[in-house]
Amino acid sequence: MKKVTDIRQVPKHLTDQEEAEFWDTHECTEEFLMEVTDDEEEDDDLLPTKRSKTISIRMDQYGL
Repeated sequence: MKKVTDIRQVPKHLTDQEEAEFWDTHECTEEFLMEVTDDEEEDDDLLPTKRSKTISIRMDQYGL
């Protein structure tokens, strides 16, 4: 089984079947998994905070 040591070794834009076939013949190294996990946690910190807020407006129904 081939070892994946870098994210660039994982092909992009695969169908589900192609991805399954890839992972049938490849496995991640522990170092790769740790690197990917660390990157995902850092990305979460960079996400913008929610910029919208729900507001209510009361209008006089007879004043229109």
